[in-house]
Amino acid sequence: MSVVDLLRVVGSPFAESTHSVPAEDAQGLYELARRNRMGLLLLTSLGDDDVPASLEEERASMIEKSEETIRLIPRVASILQDAGLNYSLFKTIRPYPYTTVDLDVIAFDGDLEPFGEAFTAAGFITLDEGPLSTTFRDPESSIGIDIYDEIGVSKIIYLDKRNLLDHVVDVEVGGPDGSAPDLHVVDVEVGGGTVRALDPASDLLAIISHSIIKELMYVLSEYYTTLYTLDATTPGELDSLVTQASEHRLISPASLRLGISAALHQLAHGLIPENIMDL
Repeated sequence: MSVVDLLRVVGSPFAESTHSVPAEDAQGLYELARRNRMGLLLLTSLGDDDVPASLEEERASMIEKSEETIRLIPRVASILQDAGLNYSLFKTIRPYPYTTVDLDVIAFDGDLEPFGEAFTAAGFITLDEGPLSTTFRDPESSIGIDIYDEIGVSKIIYLDKRNLLDHVVDVEVGGPDGSAPDLHVVDVEVGGGTVRALDPASDLLAIISHSIIKELMYVLSEYYTTLYTLDATTPGELDSLVTQASEHRLISPASLRLGISAALHQLAHGLIPENIMDL
């Protein structure tokens, strides 16, 4: 099965799923989804009766990993807030079921040493130190936490964190007892921990710029992040996305990524979402 088949099976916030998955094609389709960092989204898009037996264990394992991430996010936020640090999560919280190998954090005050002290005191392990970031690992989940003094690759800064400071919002995530009540992290209001994160439009710009400048690739997790984010944004937030792309001189990469997403959606579903057209 092809990429277009995968998109039709999962559907989008602008178009319902139009395909089912024959049992003999399920493993191949899942491998395609996994390479595009959206394996859990595919498996949770299928009904319980549609997940083949060969993938049931994988689905359960990925759901457990996702819930582990959801529990870790407020724990990391609590460590940083208790230490009085000025931070924001970015490129971490996705508007659909997902798994991740690391959390990304901006250090707004330009000094990573207090972050290291806070994480070390909490039992985290220092893995690596680069010119712009330091990586820690949570010993309980083995998930990494990347703390960025500046957002860039090597010593090339592609997002000015000072322009992002006014775009930090509070997000409710996780249950009151630290549980993970829902795989959709964004907009879960269940009385759990509050974390600081970039607003959706700013975070989308961070994801777009990271993929084209650092990773030099486009994967379908970006496609779904783009669609779900734009589906939930207001006209004012769309304007903010354009303004920020201009401020950061990222109009060309943002236009390229949005154009790819629009083309894929038209191929799979026969239409371009209005919110993309508006941009």
